[in-house]
Amino acid sequence: MFLKQALDALQDAAQHPLAIGMYILLVAGWFLISWRVKRHRSLLRHLKKLPEKDRLKALELEMGPLPKRGINAEQWLRARAQTFNLARLAILCLTLVIVLTLAVYYYLNAGPGVLTVSGSIFLDGAPLPEAKITLAGVDGEWHSVRSGAFTLQPPDLFISDSIAIIVSYTTPFEKLRLDTTIAKSGLQGLRLHLASTKTCTVAGYVLEERTGNAVVGGRIVLDGNQGGGVADENGFFRFEAKGKPNQQVDATISHPQYLTKYPGLLLDDSNRIVLKRKK
Repeated sequence: MFLKQALDALQDAAQHPLAIGMYILLVAGWFLISWRVKRHRSLLRHLKKLPEKDRLKALELEMGPLPKRGINAEQWLRARAQTFNLARLAILCLTLVIVLTLAVYYYLNAGPGVLTVSGSIFLDGAPLPEAKITLAGVDGEWHSVRSGAFTLQPPDLFISDSIAIIVSYTTPFEKLRLDTTIAKSGLQGLRLHLASTKTCTVAGYVLEERTGNAVVGGRIVLDGNQGGGVADENGFFRFEAKGKPNQQVDATISHPQYLTKYPGLLLDDSNRIVLKRKK
């Protein structure tokens, strides 16, 4: 946590106009001073090759008037080169001090960022409104809308690269809860699924529409993987399904001789599924 905040603060400081100005000054000063030092060193190497009467003039043209006493010309030339090196080091140190000062300022004054978490919540395959969403380590709660969708923007606490999401919902029969951990890079477009654990009995007969005869061997499968069963020799079926009593769900009847889609099957024990023969 500390390391990430420190690096973020350093990055912000590096983008400050003052820091950018110091970078430019550092580069320009570095090249200028390096050029001057190179000239001084070249003059120092070639000074003895010049006629003695021209040496003083060459030094004054390069460096200005020489001191009247105390050091000789070569010592003065070396001192000037060292002065330029110190100036170059001073510019570098000043740049580092400014950047680090700005980084400390950003670190101490940085507020939390903002995450965006969005997606949809489903119960047994159907959109779920009014589901409660909470985030581990974050105060507050949010709720899905009628379509099951939700969007929330909690503060980014820089705690890790992932966040724990808790979805909870209470049906008339049970309390449901989903705990999941999602990486921060994948917090948009989530699809979170709750599943009922309570079951109820679904039973009834599968009959042919025209004759009223039993349809033998029809396999009934409820949409959303809520359950299913097979009609016996009397067309009777019975199985346990996830959901609440008298809830309507769509079903698929698998039989080669009949139309197989059946909307609005009741989760109770008095169903009469009437099928049309295929033409």
